[in-house]
Amino acid sequence: MINDIKLGGIGGEVFSARVCNGLDYGGVAYAPPFLYVPCRGIGVTALRLGANRFDVAWKAGGGGNTPVVAGGWLWTIGGSALFQVALDTGAVQSRIPLPGAAAFATVSAGYGRLYVPAGSTLIALAPA
Repeated sequence: MINDIKLGGIGGEVFSARVCNGLDYGGVAYAPPFLYVPCRGIGVTALRLGANRFDVAWKAGGGGNTPVVAGGWLWTIGGSALFQVALDTGAVQSRIPLPGAAAFATVSAGYGRLYVPAGSTLIALAPA
């Protein structure tokens, strides 16, 4: 967690703690009050942010690559599937099989669509 008024430089963080047992790869997503951390091979962990601390709110067993918030859902790729996860509970709403996925594949969102890299294919989805 950082202080956005005084960033503090390297080693000057307000608080830090291990979240994924050393397996956190990729970028995080943020939708207040949660920060979503990818835990490769495990899923996504949601952290509830507080003043000078964060607490684990939930862990979702699906996905694990860089999460994206779009259309009121959290989207993340894990293995060869795209996972749609509830922002507030971590419940996996759907698991969409993909024809393949590269390590560190990341969903992109824009103009009402999700763009999902799936092996040598790019899939465009219009989430409901």
